[in-house]
Amino acid sequence: MAGFHFGENPHGGHEMVFRAPLGATQTYDNADPVQIATNLLVECDRDGAVVLDSEFIGFAFGSALGQTAGSRATATSGGSFDTATALGGPFGDVGATANVERTFVIPNRQTVMWTENYFADSTGAAQTTISDADLYDSRQICSAVAGDWGLSATAATAADHVSAMIVRIVDGLGNPFNANTAATTAGPGTGVRIYFIINNIELLDQISGS
Repeated sequence: MAGFHFGENPHGGHEMVFRAPLGATQTYDNADPVQIATNLLVECDRDGAVVLDSEFIGFAFGSALGQTAGSRATATSGGSFDTATALGGPFGDVGATANVERTFVIPNRQTVMWTENYFADSTGAAQTTISDADLYDSRQICSAVAGDWGLSATAATAADHVSAMIVRIVDGLGNPFNANTAATTAGPGTGVRIYFIINNIELLDQISGS
């Protein structure tokens, strides 16, 4: 099961959908965090460390499983419909046939995500408890090595990390956490859902262009 999921959006959808050629050997799931590396769309590193502000452009809009890697290879003039060459025609060359693109969402402040994972630290090794005291706190995004994505209980530094602000927490019955809700250990199977937004978009290098 993917660590992140798309949640509610007051506009009824995710209007900030973009496309980029897919990097090689990608196996990310829908809604996994992605970045642009050498002009190709790749998953953020599942390396047991926090995702930095320079390593994120958005969330995958569709799975990479079974998809062929893309390319930014430039078509040569006079190509044919041979799959090894460029596509030529009355409107000119339109790029190499391998130049397929995959979609991703650049989040805005209406893009609500949710996760079941709330890790004790950015290694993503162990789940920890969450309570109403965590509401509206900014947390790091992280994953254990080859593990699922989630939030770390460690506070995010807006100028250094992708910052996820928790905006809602619900239990297995859909009841929102409040002052009367006991602290609960998060994780798959617990029923706890943690909703968040990215609240430092203007400081993220790949989105702001800085």
